[in-house]
Amino acid sequence: MGKKLLKVAIISIFIIITIFSLQQKSYADVDKANVGNSGAGNSILNTKDYEPSPQKSDSFNSKVATVLSILQVVGIIAIVIGIAIMGFNTIIGSAEEKAVEEKKAIGLIVGAVMIFGVTTIAKFIISIVD
Repeated sequence: MGKKLLKVAIISIFIIITIFSLQQKSYADVDKANVGNSGAGNSILNTKDYEPSPQKSDSFNSKVATVLSILQVVGIIAIVIGIAIMGFNTIIGSAEEKAVEEKKAIGLIVGAVMIFGVTTIAKFIISIVD
């Protein structure tokens, strides 16, 4: 029961982190000069009064986000290569080698979870700070 609850908790945490990391931001400013020029008593908004403004981020946050993205891409490539090598060794290996590869797979899975978890948490913190 305890292991099952732990697995459910871990999966739930990763789902929540993933949802928060995939949020989209929208920035729009009102053109103050044209507000109210749409006509008196007109309750329909004029979409020309709203223009997107550039995202305001300082250079440190953008550099950190770039580094995190690079780390995540490198991690994905390393994980895919590791899985391919372990799969090949498992297919052609004996029973002993399969057991060794199984132990390596656990380490690879833990590493993958750490890479995605750390980069996602860091991106989430950066998005909160912005």
